[in-house]
Amino acid sequence: MSIQSNLTRIHHEINRLRNPVSQDITLIAVSKQKPVEAIQEAIEAGHLVFGENRLQEGIEKISAINNPAVEWHFIGHLQKNKVKKAVELFQVIHSVDKIDTAQEISKHCVRLNKTMSIFVQVNTTEEVQKGGVDPDQLKGLLEQLIPIPNLEVLGLMTISLFTKDQDKIRQSFALLRSLKERMNQEIPSLNLKSLSMGMSGDYELAIEEGATHLRIGTAIFGARA
Repeated sequence: MSIQSNLTRIHHEINRLRNPVSQDITLIAVSKQKPVEAIQEAIEAGHLVFGENRLQEGIEKISAINNPAVEWHFIGHLQKNKVKKAVELFQVIHSVDKIDTAQEISKHCVRLNKTMSIFVQVNTTEEVQKGGVDPDQLKGLLEQLIPIPNLEVLGLMTISLFTKDQDKIRQSFALLRSLKERMNQEIPSLNLKSLSMGMSGDYELAIEEGATHLRIGTAIFGARA
């Protein structure tokens, strides 16, 4: 199937599953390891939001596409020494899980007179190889983020288990949703609105659990070579 037909199918599924009253969903086309031509095809189909998880690859693609209408989301682990370039090129960063990373983002945003939208990544699966703050440390990190200038905390992000067990995947998403609700009660000044969760194999479950941002690659562009 073409990229355009894949986008149409996914948007149909989103509209079928989402809550039409309370759930606006942003579809992030994850273009990692995909050629610029595939991104251009998606743009020509009307899609303008893309995600990259490797900074150097993202830099090259953003330069090649050179389209100010396109919104770029950084969704991978962000090393402190690469924050400067990420702040210059991306509009949203999904993977903040340490206070020093947030402070570094803020420092470069102040220099550029820019506000960066961020998600705080939460480890909802207890897998040590995955990034993200532990749920029991989330409140402390969020409280530290409040006074940092030039940051807008949109919400929380997680990566679910790589498993066929639908119940375990749903538990991961439900935990993130419950954490957002609890943090909004305990730290109302934050007003977390968004949940970045759900990829090609599990986005339907993520929508049912309240996702607002889906990070979908394979279902749009096809399997990576």
